[in-house]
Amino acid sequence: GLLKPTQEDPPGFSPAPAREWYRFALANPAAAVVLTAPGNHQEMVENLKLLEDWRPPGKEEFKKMAAHGARVRKGAGMFP
Repeated sequence: GLLKPTQEDPPGFSPAPAREWYRFALANPAAAVVLTAPGNHQEMVENLKLLEDWRPPGKEEFKKMAAHGARVRKGAGMFP
């Protein structure tokens, strides 16, 4: 859901690619493990590129991603 826009996204907002969501999760000091679930080999290669350029998201990027995550969570409902 994080890769798709929500109806509440601000105008001009584009969700970050999967690689940046992994960066977001890995930058969280409370995270001990982050799992990846690529759909194919190319997605895995793309996701792992963040390890070649490791850096946490900047403050503004983090805030935008956290806000999008909250919007996704709000509309996601619950697991059965």
